[in-house]
Parts: sequence; C-alpha cells; structure tokens
Amino acid sequence: SINTFSKLDYNFFRDNLILGTSFGSYGHKKTQATYSNKRGNYSSTILNLSQHESDGYRYHSSYKNKSLFFKHTRILDKLKVKFNFLVFDSPYAFDPGGLTIESVNENRSQARDRNVLFDAQESVKQLQAGLALDWKTAAGTVKSSLYYSNRNFVGLLPFTNAGYVELNRDFSGAEISIKDKSQNFEWMVGTSIQDQKDDRKRFENNEGEKGVKVMDQIESFKSYGAFILGSFNKPKYSIQAGLRYDGHEISLDENIGIDQQYIDYSKSLNALSPNLGLIFRASNKGEVYINYGQSYETPSLSELSANPNGTGFNEELSPMISKGVDIGFRKPLKDVSYNVTAFYIDTEDEIVSYEIWGMNYYRNLGTSKRYGIELEVSYRPNKLNTFNASYTQANYEFTNQLINGQLPGVPKSNFSIEWIFNKDTFYAKLDLKYAHSLFADDMNQFKVPSFFLSNFALKNTYRIKDLDITAGFQIRNLFDEKYYDNIRLNAFGNRFYEPASLRSYIFSVSTNF
Repeated sequence: SINTFSKLDYNFFRDNLILGTSFGSYGHKKTQATYSNKRGNYSSTILNLSQHESDGYRYHSSYKNKSLFFKHTRILDKLKVKFNFLVFDSPYAFDPGGLTIESVNENRSQARDRNVLFDAQESVKQLQAGLALDWKTAAGTVKSSLYYSNRNFVGLLPFTNAGYVELNRDFSGAEISIKDKSQNFEWMVGTSIQDQKDDRKRFENNEGEKGVKVMDQIESFKSYGAFILGSFNKPKYSIQAGLRYDGHEISLDENIGIDQQYIDYSKSLNALSPNLGLIFRASNKGEVYINYGQSYETPSLSELSANPNGTGFNEELSPMISKGVDIGFRKPLKDVSYNVTAFYIDTEDEIVSYEIWGMNYYRNLGTSKRYGIELEVSYRPNKLNTFNASYTQANYEFTNQLINGQLPGVPKSNFSIEWIFNKDTFYAKLDLKYAHSLFADDMNQFKVPSFFLSNFALKNTYRIKDLDITAGFQIRNLFDEKYYDNIRLNAFGNRFYEPASLRSYIFSVSTNF
C-alpha cells in the first residue's frame, strides 16, 4: 500500500533530535542530546541528556556533572497531566577556597593551601520527580502537584574536626488550589504541605581521608500553609489582596555514642503574611501600581545545623521578618516598553553568613532597610535588532548593637545592557554589565572594587542536505576584566576573594535531525 501524509499530518506528528557539543578554555567540555516529540495539542515529551566538565580557571577547581531530564505532558478532555523526572550526578567539584587580597595580587589563579591539603571538594547525587494535575470542575479550575527529591551529598572542608560531611536529604510535598472568576471578581484558595528530613553526619577530615565520627543527627522540617487571594478588576483599575498562613515544626534527633538517642531540639513557628495591591490603568495603556506585603523566612536546616557551639541546632538564630512596599509605572508601546519601580523593605533579624576556619555559620545581623529604584527598558527599532537594559540604584543599610553600616555582599548599583541581532539563520549577542563596589564584612572595613563585564556570542545555522548544523562561538569576559565571581562574606583570615576567570573562549556545534 501507499502511505501519504498531508501538511496537517506532518505538523501533527513532530519528532526532533538535537545533538550538540562544545569545548573551550580551561578544559571546558560539554555534550548533550535532546529528543522531543509532539502529538498535536494533546501530548508532548522531552528527554535531555548532558555531561559537563572543566579543569577550572583556578588550581584545584575542576568539576564534572551529568544529568538526565524527562518531561511528559498529556492533555485529555478536562484534565492536564504533567510528569517530570531529573537525575543529577556530580562526582566531584573541587573547591579552591577564598584568598586574601595579597594572595590574589601574587597569583589570582592559585588555590588556598589548606584547601589543597584537605582536598576540599563536594560530590552530589540527586533525584527529583514531580506530578502535576490540572482539571476543570463546576466550582473552578483545580491545580495540584506532588513532588519528591533525594539528595546525597559528601563534602570535604579545609579543616580536621567535623571537616568531612555526609548528608542524605529527603524532601517531599503536595499542593492544591482552586480558582474561579465571576464578573469582575477573581479568587483563589489553596493549601500546601512539605516535609524535609536531613540525615547529617560529620567526621574528622584527615587531609582528605575520612576519620572518626563527631556528629550524627537527624534534622526534620515540616511545614504546612494555606492561602487566599482575591482581585476585583475594572477597566480602569484592579484591587488585589491576599493572606497566607504558615506553620513550621522543626526538630532534631541526635545520635552520638552507643545506644544513645534523645530529642535535642524542637520548636514550632507560625506566621501570617498579608499583601495588598492596586493597579490603575491610564488611557494611554500605561499602568501605575502599588503593592504592600509582609514575609516570614525561617532559617534553613543547613543554617540551623551550623552551630558554632557544637552539635545540635543554633538556638540563637531567629526567623527573618520583612515588610515592604513598592510603587511603579509600566508602559508597553509598539517598539519600546519600560518599567520603573521604587521600593522600600524593612527587615528584622537579617540572616547573614560568617566563617570560622573555613566553616560557614549564620547569625542575625539586626534590622536592615533596603530602598531604591529599578528601571527596565526594552527597545526594538526593527525586526533585526533588540536592546534590553536594566538599572538599579539603591541603599542597603543595617543597624545592630555594634555598628550602623551597609549590608555586605550587595552592590549599591548595577547596570546591564544587551544587544541581540537576529537575521534568518544568523544570531549575535553582546551584553555589558557593571556592578558597583560592595563590602565583604559586616564591619564595612573591606571593600570589593566595582567591575565591568562583557560577553559576546554568535552562531549561524547551515543547511546541509537534510541536516541543520549550527556552529557557535563565545567570548566570555571580553575585555579581560579582573573581578570576583564570589565573595565569602565575613571570611576567616580576610579570605574573602574568589577570583573569576579572565577572557575565555567556547566553540560549539549542534545538529538538528
């Protein structure tokens, strides 16, 4: 028999396979394969495999990771089902550590000597799975989700006592909500529950070898929440309001010694978080908006377990409570759109990190105030060129018993702009970024200089018989700027600085079947 397909049939059944690889400076190697298929509007599948490795710019900074991602979506009569699955494996990621400014000036690509001596690194194996169901009922549209993840982590820190870490984390949760609208009113109500359990063990790190156990504890974090949202919409304005309740149960079981087990820590935390917003629409399609909200952030289990007094939780670490307001104006036009926002956030018990002998701990800094202005602009003069820009000018102050100063790790201002050119099969992009200087410590004694960073990329697709082959080229840090990609706040011995790589190059090629 003769099998024929119309153009409609061809678009209904679409299968696609992309194979790609890239290589570049500092031993960069990446390979990936992506398969996707689509069956009309009722079924789609994506499968992605990738592997990425690099020698790193600095000594003792190489890493390798592999991942598998799968996503399937199925749409039935009144039901939409989404399932996703991720496996991530990073067998090694070495840590070169923070340097003093003197060491940076001597050789910015070196590693800290203790990080090499104790073989500082981490390895991670992680599995994630999620299921989402959306369906329509007489009462409204219901959205629900179930998710689970397991993370196995091994970390070697640059010191002996408790410097070898083993962590197994189980995290699961469920959420459900329903929403509907009637004339000018829209509403949504929902609830969620989450459970996290960390089996954390610490051993001596004997210069890269696992030693005797010094910590063995199971940390639990259970949370449950409920929320209600509503909005009243008119052509000229909208009023939006919401209220969320969260409850948290935090506990710890410590297991040290033979046949010894006892509850070391247990605590309940509860919070109400209201928000209110107003949008006013002008006749020229512009919108003025104002929002007020409160948020409540509990310390994570990793932050609580980093106890400077030894095992158990750090009971001196309190939740962070914030109140904020923002007011702005946004306007989309044919070729230009922009958004300008002024904000003010007041926070009690700001949580910041500090370091002792290479181990990160956390403390409440006091009260902080963030206020400033943000501007975003997008301009498309023609079909070939697009310009995007953003600018932030702000102040980040904190007050505690010791000092009034600026929050460490946050620049007062930053600016970015990108130009994108796209014509047929050719694509080019140039982006520029400026970041203001910032402080590396709470006392504001050490200032990290500002930097200007630029990247350039281009690619073109060639049609060879039945294959689409795309070749690409990137230059990262185009102007060879000396800057830092990470600052270790309040680091012990003033080792704040992790130098970023200088100019680097990446070549890539991919084939679309």
